[in-house]
Amino acid sequence: MDFARLVKAAGMEKLQRLCVRFISCEELGQFRDVYVILAGKTYFRAYCRHLKYTGPADFYSAVPILQDGFDKQDYFAYFTSLYRRRREGIFFGGVEIDLTKRCTLRCRECANLMQYYDLPERMPGGIILESVKRLLDASDGVAMVKILGGEPLLEQELLEKLLQLPQLVSQQKVLGIQIITNGTLLFREKLLKRMKANPLVGVLLSNYGALSAREEEIKEQLRAYGIPFAEIGEEDVWRRYGDPRRVYQTPGEAKKLFEKCKSKENCCTLLDGRLYACPRAAHGEALGFYPPKRGESVALMEEPWDAESMREKLKEFYFREEAVQACSCCTNMRGALIGRAQQM
Repeated sequence: MDFARLVKAAGMEKLQRLCVRFISCEELGQFRDVYVILAGKTYFRAYCRHLKYTGPADFYSAVPILQDGFDKQDYFAYFTSLYRRRREGIFFGGVEIDLTKRCTLRCRECANLMQYYDLPERMPGGIILESVKRLLDASDGVAMVKILGGEPLLEQELLEKLLQLPQLVSQQKVLGIQIITNGTLLFREKLLKRMKANPLVGVLLSNYGALSAREEEIKEQLRAYGIPFAEIGEEDVWRRYGDPRRVYQTPGEAKKLFEKCKSKENCCTLLDGRLYACPRAAHGEALGFYPPKRGESVALMEEPWDAESMREKLKEFYFREEAVQACSCCTNMRGALIGRAQQM
């Protein structure tokens, strides 16, 4: 898209008088002393929406983009795709750590399939902590560690312990940590202090309207402790990805879907000590919808364990080309748009 159309879409025609040059994602780090407008094929609509809301006096600069966890995931998502295509290293755009299969809501189209659990048991905290350590020790890095469930604030003591792991405090392997909550539970003070002490931590609030009854109180808590947060608006919509037990794709269609799907780069899921390509694959197996199949997940808790052997298993998983079983039972982007958080 040329610059004139970009600024017109953002409602910022005045910017046409500025001196402009286009830069690639690779070049962004070279522009630390100038202000830039970010535009990209994948995130273009989000950038335009932000620019329109903040006004022409406010711009992204390269510095906060490279320092803020939410923006870094967008920035480094490009590199995870690039490294995967070149078969260089094991870099994940995002890994979802599921602390619990329990939730305070029961959304009809939950991507993590929480609506299919009747009486989920508490998950062993020791396995969660150890599997996170092993994954980070055996891989090259994760742009964004996403902590969710279910509702992660049902497990605040475990979350506090997770944020103290050396691998999640140092920026050597992790660029940002995102706690995703549905606005129904408040943070405990002890956890807030731990979050404040970890500079990588931010919060993503899912605003489900009246369902997110503690949303404003949570914002006040986060502001008081200086913890960054972002909000998914009530006006946004979900997409229906289909019944995980029903086949929608032929084998050929499933393979094409897997090739194009970004979940394997940005939404790999850590559940019950195993790493899966996406939340539907993870919870679909946990619920018994899909039988365990070699190569579709990595058992991080297998003994004996060493980083090099685990790295080889992760590499096989990371560069997998065949679709996983869940792909056949997913409508992907062809699914209908629906309202957010419609309850069972």
